[in-house]
Amino acid sequence: MKEKVLIIAHMSFSGMGPYVSEIVNTLSPDDNVYFIFFDMEDDYFRKNVKPELHVKSEFIRFHHGFISKADFLFGYYSARYRKKLLSYCKRNGITLVHFINGCTDTKAIEKLKQIGVKSLITVHDLHPHESNKAFYKVWKYRVLAMQEKRNFMACQNLVTNSRIQLEELKAMFPSKNIFFHEFPSLVSKEIAEGEEIPVELKGKHMKYILFFGRIEEYKGIDLLYKAYHSSTDINKQYALVIAGKGSLPPTVRKQEQENLILINRYVKDTEVAYLYRNSALVVYPYISATQSGVLSLAFYFNIPTLVSDIPYFASLVGDTGTAFLFKTKDKEDLSKQLNNLLGQNQELMKQCQRDYYEKYYSNKSIRNSLLTIYANTK
Repeated sequence: MKEKVLIIAHMSFSGMGPYVSEIVNTLSPDDNVYFIFFDMEDDYFRKNVKPELHVKSEFIRFHHGFISKADFLFGYYSARYRKKLLSYCKRNGITLVHFINGCTDTKAIEKLKQIGVKSLITVHDLHPHESNKAFYKVWKYRVLAMQEKRNFMACQNLVTNSRIQLEELKAMFPSKNIFFHEFPSLVSKEIAEGEEIPVELKGKHMKYILFFGRIEEYKGIDLLYKAYHSSTDINKQYALVIAGKGSLPPTVRKQEQENLILINRYVKDTEVAYLYRNSALVVYPYISATQSGVLSLAFYFNIPTLVSDIPYFASLVGDTGTAFLFKTKDKEDLSKQLNNLLGQNQELMKQCQRDYYEKYYSNKSIRNSLLTIYANTK
């Protein structure tokens, strides 16, 4: 590969840490790729990027506090680290910068062009998700989304992990290079080998239905609770575990039931394996999604899976046999499919999940896709 590539990762929170590290770890020290990681106090990237890549990496400590958030939003952060980025590229002969978390610095792409460096942006959410956040958070995300869209316009090379977004991007930007590679597995070494039992589940022996992930309005938690609560066949035999940090819907937050277990906090990687391995099935009742790695967790741990039929999930699951689908936002159909999945022999689904994981989430597949994309940027 003639390109000398720099992957720059600006954040490790909100699921971006596993996303970045699992992509980066598919690469080899022999590949012509270098890295800049912005780490917070937990040193996520330093701990999770494989040691043999550290010699090609620069880890920058970034304090994620109120002042830094304001800096980021108003561009002071971007201007400060843009200078560092440009200097790094000149010093090391970089020919292509891959903004793997997206890019909100509205001047970075043009400045890189001026010194003869190409850019590639990973498009995560072409359209913002449904949100029920405080007004200042909604405003913040709108500002960041507008900044990103400016860079989509300015950048010649865009990549997405959603086949649906791929087609939309091609229609929006017919003259640009639009690429696709599969969403990486979110199963890190620490997740795969974790044995820690969440304190909320210690001493609990009831079988349970699991939702796992950061709690956001678009993920349909309220719908899942209502479907579960309305089905006595299910809620008398199974607990419902909702695990993830975020603002719980009022209908869930107000309930105090023995068979409803809320783990409303950041779930450590070392706790994830126990959550999945001990669940009867996992449900992702999303109302919308552009791309997500949650299926990789369910498929890796071989857990029967139920997902809404939003286009993103439907395009992945299709006729693969890896999961059941229910009608989006339909409480009755969600309850019906929960009963169907719990009542059937699940061995065929588990085998399909194993085959799918090997085919689409392997390191070799993602590495080859990335290197091909880098070689074809313009």
